[in-house]
Amino acid sequence: MEGADLRHEEVSSGRAAARVLIIVAVLASVLSLWAWSNDRDPASPTVAMDTDLMMTSQQDAARILSYGFDAPESDGTWIVAHRARILFEVDSGSPQRATLNFYPFLSGEVTTRQLEVRSSADVLSVSLVDGINTVAVALDGDREQAVEINCFTVDSPLNLGVGSDQRTLCAKLINVRIGSG
Repeated sequence: MEGADLRHEEVSSGRAAARVLIIVAVLASVLSLWAWSNDRDPASPTVAMDTDLMMTSQQDAARILSYGFDAPESDGTWIVAHRARILFEVDSGSPQRATLNFYPFLSGEVTTRQLEVRSSADVLSVSLVDGINTVAVALDGDREQAVEINCFTVDSPLNLGVGSDQRTLCAKLINVRIGSG
Protein backbone atom coordinates (compact mmCIF):
# COMPACT_ATOMS: atom_id res chain seq x y z
CA MET A 1 0.00 0.00 0.00
CA GLU A 2 2.88 2.29 0.69
CA GLY A 3 4.04 2.05 -2.94
CA ALA A 4 0.57 2.91 -4.25
CA ASP A 5 0.40 5.98 -1.99
CA LEU A 6 3.86 7.04 -3.14
CA ARG A 7 2.92 6.66 -6.83
CA HIS A 8 -0.32 8.61 -6.20
CA GLU A 9 1.65 11.43 -4.56
CA GLU A 10 4.16 11.48 -7.45
CA VAL A 11 1.34 11.69 -10.01
CA SER A 12 -0.44 14.42 -8.00
CA SER A 13 2.72 16.49 -7.60
CA GLY A 14 3.52 16.01 -11.31
CA ARG A 15 0.06 17.28 -12.27
CA ALA A 16 0.40 20.24 -9.91
CA ALA A 17 3.80 21.11 -11.40
CA ALA A 18 2.34 20.88 -14.91
CA ARG A 19 -0.54 23.21 -13.92
CA VAL A 20 1.89 25.73 -12.43
CA LEU A 21 4.04 25.58 -15.57
CA ILE A 22 1.00 26.18 -17.81
CA ILE A 23 -0.15 29.11 -15.68
CA VAL A 24 3.32 30.67 -15.77
CA ALA A 25 3.52 30.22 -19.56
CA VAL A 26 0.09 31.81 -20.08
CA LEU A 27 0.96 34.76 -17.82
CA ALA A 28 4.29 35.28 -19.60
CA SER A 29 2.53 35.27 -22.98
CA VAL A 30 -0.11 37.75 -21.83
CA LEU A 31 2.52 40.08 -20.36
CA SER A 32 4.68 39.99 -23.48
CA LEU A 33 1.67 40.74 -25.71
CA TRP A 34 0.67 43.61 -23.43
CA ALA A 35 4.19 45.08 -23.51
CA TRP A 36 4.37 44.71 -27.31
CA SER A 37 1.00 46.42 -27.83
CA ASN A 38 1.99 49.35 -25.58
CA ASP A 39 5.19 49.95 -27.57
CA ARG A 40 3.27 50.42 -30.81
CA ASP A 41 1.64 53.66 -31.88
CA PRO A 42 -2.08 53.53 -32.43
CA ALA A 43 -3.26 53.64 -36.04
CA SER A 44 -2.55 57.06 -37.48
CA PRO A 45 -5.68 59.01 -38.43
CA THR A 46 -6.08 59.81 -42.11
CA VAL A 47 -6.15 63.47 -43.12
CA ALA A 48 -6.58 65.37 -46.38
CA MET A 49 -3.68 67.34 -47.80
CA ASP A 50 -3.85 71.13 -48.16
CA THR A 51 -6.66 71.43 -45.62
CA ASP A 52 -6.55 73.41 -42.37
CA LEU A 53 -6.93 70.97 -39.49
CA MET A 54 -8.31 73.03 -36.63
CA MET A 55 -7.27 71.72 -33.19
CA THR A 56 -10.51 72.82 -31.53
CA SER A 57 -13.20 71.07 -29.56
CA GLN A 58 -15.67 71.64 -32.43
CA GLN A 59 -13.53 69.72 -34.96
CA ASP A 60 -12.49 66.08 -35.10
CA ALA A 61 -9.09 67.02 -36.56
CA ALA A 62 -7.65 66.97 -33.03
CA ARG A 63 -7.60 63.18 -33.42
CA ILE A 64 -4.08 63.57 -34.86
CA LEU A 65 -2.84 64.61 -31.41
CA SER A 66 -1.00 61.71 -29.79
CA TYR A 67 0.49 62.65 -26.40
CA GLY A 68 1.50 65.81 -24.54
CA PHE A 69 -1.72 67.70 -25.26
CA ASP A 70 -4.65 68.71 -23.06
CA ALA A 71 -8.26 68.34 -24.19
CA PRO A 72 -9.14 70.52 -27.20
CA GLU A 73 -10.72 73.89 -26.36
CA SER A 74 -12.82 76.21 -28.51
CA ASP A 75 -9.76 77.99 -29.94
CA GLY A 76 -7.07 75.27 -29.95
CA THR A 77 -5.31 72.66 -27.82
CA TRP A 78 -2.65 73.36 -25.20
CA ILE A 79 0.63 71.49 -25.14
CA VAL A 80 0.90 70.59 -21.44
CA ALA A 81 4.12 68.57 -21.37
CA HIS A 82 7.74 68.94 -22.43
CA ARG A 83 7.14 66.50 -25.30
CA ALA A 84 4.12 66.30 -27.58
CA ARG A 85 3.48 64.31 -30.72
CA ILE A 86 1.24 64.56 -33.78
CA LEU A 87 0.55 61.41 -35.83
CA PHE A 88 -1.25 61.25 -39.15
CA GLU A 89 -1.45 59.57 -42.52
CA VAL A 90 -2.40 61.50 -45.65
CA ASP A 91 -5.25 60.12 -47.77
CA SER A 92 -3.25 60.59 -50.98
CA GLY A 93 -0.18 62.32 -52.30
CA SER A 94 3.25 62.96 -50.88
CA PRO A 95 3.33 65.33 -47.87
CA GLN A 96 6.33 67.67 -48.02
CA ARG A 97 5.51 70.17 -45.26
CA ALA A 98 3.54 70.51 -42.03
CA THR A 99 2.64 74.08 -41.11
CA LEU A 100 1.69 74.55 -37.47
CA ASN A 101 0.25 77.70 -35.90
CA PHE A 102 1.01 78.21 -32.20
CA TYR A 103 -0.01 80.75 -29.59
CA PRO A 104 2.57 80.58 -26.77
CA PHE A 105 1.81 80.85 -23.06
CA LEU A 106 3.73 83.97 -22.01
CA SER A 107 3.73 86.30 -19.01
CA GLY A 108 5.70 89.28 -17.72
CA GLU A 109 8.46 86.89 -16.63
CA VAL A 110 8.35 84.65 -19.71
CA THR A 111 8.46 86.73 -22.91
CA THR A 112 9.38 83.95 -25.37
CA ARG A 113 8.81 80.20 -25.52
CA GLN A 114 11.52 77.96 -27.01
CA LEU A 115 10.40 74.94 -29.06
CA GLU A 116 11.98 72.29 -31.18
CA VAL A 117 9.77 70.88 -33.95
CA ARG A 118 11.07 67.62 -35.40
CA SER A 119 10.03 65.37 -38.27
CA SER A 120 11.91 62.54 -39.96
CA ALA A 121 13.19 65.08 -42.51
CA ASP A 122 13.77 68.26 -40.50
CA VAL A 123 14.54 69.78 -37.10
CA LEU A 124 13.65 73.38 -36.32
CA SER A 125 14.47 75.37 -33.19
CA VAL A 126 12.10 78.29 -32.83
CA SER A 127 11.45 81.06 -30.36
CA LEU A 128 7.74 81.85 -30.09
CA VAL A 129 6.78 85.44 -29.29
CA ASP A 130 3.46 87.04 -28.40
CA GLY A 131 0.74 86.37 -30.96
CA ILE A 132 0.24 83.57 -33.46
CA ASN A 133 3.51 82.02 -34.65
CA THR A 134 3.75 79.90 -37.81
CA VAL A 135 6.26 77.06 -37.99
CA ALA A 136 6.70 75.03 -41.20
CA VAL A 137 8.64 71.77 -40.85
CA ALA A 138 9.69 69.68 -43.86
CA LEU A 139 8.30 66.14 -44.20
CA ASP A 140 9.85 63.18 -46.01
CA GLY A 141 6.98 62.47 -48.42
CA ASP A 142 5.83 59.20 -46.80
CA ARG A 143 2.09 58.89 -46.28
CA GLU A 144 2.53 58.18 -42.54
CA GLN A 145 4.11 60.98 -40.52
CA ALA A 146 5.00 61.89 -36.96
CA VAL A 147 5.87 65.41 -35.82
CA GLU A 148 7.46 65.85 -32.40
CA ILE A 149 7.19 69.12 -30.49
CA ASN A 150 9.68 69.61 -27.66
CA CYS A 151 9.05 72.47 -25.26
CA PHE A 152 12.15 73.55 -23.38
CA THR A 153 9.99 74.90 -20.54
CA VAL A 154 6.40 74.61 -19.39
CA ASP A 155 4.86 76.86 -16.74
CA SER A 156 1.58 77.06 -14.91
CA PRO A 157 -0.31 80.35 -14.70
CA LEU A 158 -0.61 79.75 -10.94
CA ASN A 159 3.17 79.45 -10.46
CA LEU A 160 3.80 82.58 -12.53
CA GLY A 161 1.15 84.50 -10.58
CA VAL A 162 -1.01 85.29 -13.62
CA GLY A 163 -4.01 83.06 -12.91
CA SER A 164 -5.40 80.13 -10.97
CA ASP A 165 -4.86 77.49 -13.67
CA GLN A 166 -2.53 74.78 -12.31
CA ARG A 167 -1.85 73.10 -15.67
CA THR A 168 1.66 73.36 -17.06
CA LEU A 169 1.39 75.15 -20.41
CA CYS A 170 3.78 75.58 -23.30
CA ALA A 171 1.85 76.79 -26.33
CA LYS A 172 -1.60 76.36 -27.78
CA LEU A 173 -1.70 74.57 -31.13
CA ILE A 174 -4.29 76.39 -33.25
CA ASN A 175 -4.16 74.45 -36.49
CA VAL A 176 -2.04 72.17 -38.69
CA ARG A 177 -1.85 72.14 -42.49
CA ILE A 178 -0.20 69.31 -44.38
CA GLY A 179 1.11 70.50 -47.75
CA SER A 180 2.44 68.91 -50.91
CA GLY A 181 4.92 71.60 -51.72
